[in-house]
Amino acid sequence: MKAGVVATELMGVRSTGSRYTADRSHTDAIAHLLAIGVDYRSTPIGVRENAALVARDSAQMMRYIVGHLDVTSCMMLSTCNRTELYLLMDDPSSGDLLMPTLAELLVGEADMAGHVQTYVGEQALQHLFRVAAGLESVALGEPQILGQLKDAAQLAQQNGTLFGALDLIIRQAVSAGKRIRTETPLGSRARSLSDLAIDVLAGQGRISEGTHALVIGAGTMGSIAATRLHALGARVSVLSRTRASQDRLAEAIGGTAVSWETVPEECAVIIAATSDAGYILTPERLGNILPSLDHSLLIVDLAMPRDVDPLCALLPHVEVIDIDAIASAGTNSILTRKDLDNAQELLASEVARTVHLHQARSVAGPTIQQLTGWAEGLRSDAVQRGLRGCDDEALRSSVDALTKRIVKQLLHPVIQKLHDEADDPGTAHLIHELFPESRPQDTRDEK
Repeated sequence: MKAGVVATELMGVRSTGSRYTADRSHTDAIAHLLAIGVDYRSTPIGVRENAALVARDSAQMMRYIVGHLDVTSCMMLSTCNRTELYLLMDDPSSGDLLMPTLAELLVGEADMAGHVQTYVGEQALQHLFRVAAGLESVALGEPQILGQLKDAAQLAQQNGTLFGALDLIIRQAVSAGKRIRTETPLGSRARSLSDLAIDVLAGQGRISEGTHALVIGAGTMGSIAATRLHALGARVSVLSRTRASQDRLAEAIGGTAVSWETVPEECAVIIAATSDAGYILTPERLGNILPSLDHSLLIVDLAMPRDVDPLCALLPHVEVIDIDAIASAGTNSILTRKDLDNAQELLASEVARTVHLHQARSVAGPTIQQLTGWAEGLRSDAVQRGLRGCDDEALRSSVDALTKRIVKQLLHPVIQKLHDEADDPGTAHLIHELFPESRPQDTRDEK
């Protein structure tokens, strides 16, 4: 079964209902934080590729998770290094029940779910901050991750799955990542995956003055690779499905824009770095563009999902290396041990500061807990009265799930207001006036 098919089926038919509990208060949000995903350190490339394909429909995935699982908010991050979900659970004790379903959704195949890594609570917070700082990337400190985090957060916000406490945690992670790059050499000395790949090739003597190189893809990674190749004296050709981007990059580096039909026969290095979902370089296509290949051809696949069919490596004279090979062969020697220690020390202080901040934001928590508990009580009583004498379990289950979603939607603006203005006691006071039942029990007793 193809990647994504199992996930689509799960989202279409599997539903535990949406047990209504509002977004976690800032007070206990970190205890409810869960990070689950796959990355280059611990997961085979085939599993990561499945997850990357699933992530292409991340909007549907996030909406399903928040709407049907015991999760209050959610964001999905997918890069060439990792595909991960960051979410807040209704109840930390439900994590063991959630993880198998989330793992299967994430990688798209049940038998691959065992490769998924999980982090809970403060461990999840620390992992997120390390990702934002580039300390979990193939190329340590690589700058692209901050933009990718922002894009992931924006998509989740647009789909109504990121708000309140999780939104604040993500913004704090981005802020910490910026600070670490600014105040340590991680920013000034950081390199991208493309830089690392070119360093590896240059170190192995695979690139020299006059080497014919083809760069497929004119995005960020392709542009960096093409620029570095040109600086090393290579004769660079650029190929992209977007003609304007292809021409612009070729002109910027003094290279040549080509088509599949005009790839130079002397081509000795191909860098593939597109965002396509399938293989753009297959044995058949390689045979068509270089029909008389009689010299060594090195193909570097920097894409996730992969751009290059692994079967290309079986062709005579052809060698294929992927992200994992780059990670194994590359070094981050430009960063010293002291640089990394300084970055990790600053990261630890940022994590501690964030934990302290969430512990201090205690105004909204008791009010939200009381309000949602009261609303759930009203809903449950109304459903019980309305379905008294009904023996149709399917109908009872459907009505129960539907009314939970309705209550969740109705209270969402109130919950959001409390979270956005958690530091203002006046907001909680106003909610207490509008909904007396939302007043925490201890303050109600005082009155």
